Amino acid sequence: MKQKGKFLTFLFSLFPGAGQMYLGFMKMGGSIMMLFWGIIGFGVLLNLGVLYFLLPVIWCYSFFDAINKNSMDEEEFYMLEDHYLFNMDLSEISALVKGKNKTIFAAILIIIGIAMLISNFMSLLNAILPWELYWRLESILGNIPRIGIALIIIWIGMRMIQGKRLELHPHMKEKVFVRTEPYAQNDGHTKADEQKQEEWTGTVVDLKKESPDNSDSEMKQK
Repeated sequence: MKQKGKFLTFLFSLFPGAGQMYLGFMKMGGSIMMLFWGIIGFGVLLNLGVLYFLLPVIWCYSFFDAINKNSMDEEEFYMLEDHYLFNMDLSEISALVKGKNKTIFAAILIIIGIAMLISNFMSLLNAILPWELYWRLESILGNIPRIGIALIIIWIGMRMIQGKRLELHPHMKEKVFVRTEPYAQNDGHTKADEQKQEEWTGTVVDLKKESPDNSDSEMKQK
């Protein structure tokens, strides 16, 4: 990584990610470029024009990031590290895809595949069906990918709300229904075990509040 001329840096910064790559930040520039053009391709494929509002944000970030990095002092510039966008390495991205979010990514891939099939299928029907019937089918089938994306967004939002609720009330997750039976009478138990015997038909126990030491002391007092 090395600081370059301001004019060429300005020209390359006009293209998202190219300015960072020109300065030697290949990971950052490549990830910005993939995100920018990926949103365009995703929006065209699924007919989701709402995604395009992200493009000016990505462009401005890429442009000013490259300009600011090239304007730093030499010491500050050489202290910079090249990393992917959002500070995520390839191993972290792979773990994210294979972890709990695997279902989300699988659903997105399925919707992309359905959109590609519909696009190719409609291009074939264009040469067969009358224009009015083709237009009606296209208006119906063309909305299927957008409906699928909307359902995924709603599902993600519900999961986020559920996770936030569990963070605020962690005891809701740790309450279990416990049923214990009295100790069997045999020679293997000691007198201390016999004193702890108590028949519980069914009790909801908060695992955080009641520790084994506290329960033993309460049983001994009884």
